[in-house]
Amino acid sequence: VNECELTPSPCQFSCHNTEGSFTCSCPAGFILNVDGVTCRDLDECATGNHLCQQKCINTEGSYTCACRDGYTQHGDACH
Repeated sequence: VNECELTPSPCQFSCHNTEGSFTCSCPAGFILNVDGVTCRDLDECATGNHLCQQKCINTEGSYTCACRDGYTQHGDACH
């Protein structure tokens, strides 16, 4: 039986059929919850997994960078 073909799918996002079971995965910017089927936002700012020079603002599935007052943003850098 391919559990991934069930309706509704057992996984919140991506389902991968395995012999006798299945595994779930999440899109970039999300991590698998302990239940193994749902995903939650990965807070790149809290984990330090970002390229921001000054301020990191977590968003759903990603993050944005910002600069402190008096600085201008150029990509991820502040000048």
